[in-house]
Amino acid sequence: GTLCEVANALLITFVATEYYIHCENPEVHDVARRIYTSKTVRGGSFLVLLLNLAVYAHVNATGSSLLRNLPHFPRITFAMTGYILALYVDCSRLNRGENSLGVRKFLRLVLVAFLRVAPAYPLLAIFISCGFAFFAFPLWDAFDLPKDWLNGPIYYGTLYGPFTMIYLHVKRKVVEGANALPTAVDSTVFCIQKNSPASLNKKRETCHSAARGRFISDYSFGPPG
Repeated sequence: GTLCEVANALLITFVATEYYIHCENPEVHDVARRIYTSKTVRGGSFLVLLLNLAVYAHVNATGSSLLRNLPHFPRITFAMTGYILALYVDCSRLNRGENSLGVRKFLRLVLVAFLRVAPAYPLLAIFISCGFAFFAFPLWDAFDLPKDWLNGPIYYGTLYGPFTMIYLHVKRKVVEGANALPTAVDSTVFCIQKNSPASLNKKRETCHSAARGRFISDYSFGPPG
């Protein structure tokens, strides 16, 4: 059903974006092991597995599936809503503290990413389909594998690929903002230290000494006339 489709696509998107972002960080080593041992990845995988099992049991018991055979537009709307909610939770996890990600800033990032990806949506769908046609099909023929196995990846890639691009774009922006926080904190600490009480007292003593020297120098010349 649509519910399991969106959940599975979100899990794949989350793992893929985690891998991509960790690969961009030169300080992170053994990315695959780090993702495999991540509590967030394991927890999300467990929840998605439970959801699939629950839907499977419901279908076997009742013969019908929730949110099954939805038309294309409601399916896209449901997927978009799920992606936005999951993306907000993911980005909030990456950016905590005083400069946490606000709803307005998050929606602005999503809107910018959507405006960038939306015009290329048809081309992305074509490229994804052509990628499977030119690279996956020959590989499948070489190993004599059933081509029906590619229906799922092609469907998920064509339908949810653009959402994954938006997810990755927003997540990268949030990670870049979170990594820039220490510089702002350091500059703030420097300003605090620069204007600390001891520093201010030292500046005050310097000003008093300069004023006192200027007064003695003026008095040594005597009064005018």
